[in-house]
Amino acid sequence: MCGRFASSETIPVMRSRLAAGGPEVAWSPSWNITPTRDIPVLLGGPGRRLGLMRWGWNPAALAGRLLVNCRGEEAHAKRLFAEPLAWRRCLVPATAFYEWRPAATRAERPAPFAFVQAHREPFLVGGLWSTVA
Repeated sequence: MCGRFASSETIPVMRSRLAAGGPEVAWSPSWNITPTRDIPVLLGGPGRRLGLMRWGWNPAALAGRLLVNCRGEEAHAKRLFAEPLAWRRCLVPATAFYEWRPAATRAERPAPFAFVQAHREPFLVGGLWSTVA
């Protein structure tokens, strides 16, 4: 997933659709979800549960840089992702994700393009989580 996405469902609707439990949490749907925001995630294990986690990871190996992406086709080859891939996977409910068209001139700003499913239904994006902020 890229650096911004949208999630238009409320937690009760997500829980119903995903057959998930979990504690009550404060969440407002948004069409502009940015890194460092608390986002809904679906965790498996003994019983599915939906809760909030902060989007982004500051691993020591990146010297303070915020990591918000992990390429699935490359993750298995990187030590940084070995433990999360084995033990800490989650799913992130989304309605759209954005890619940016570069600006053609200095005066122009990059333009976001939203990618949604043809039938506009929500989807799930694979994610990794960490207990380290």
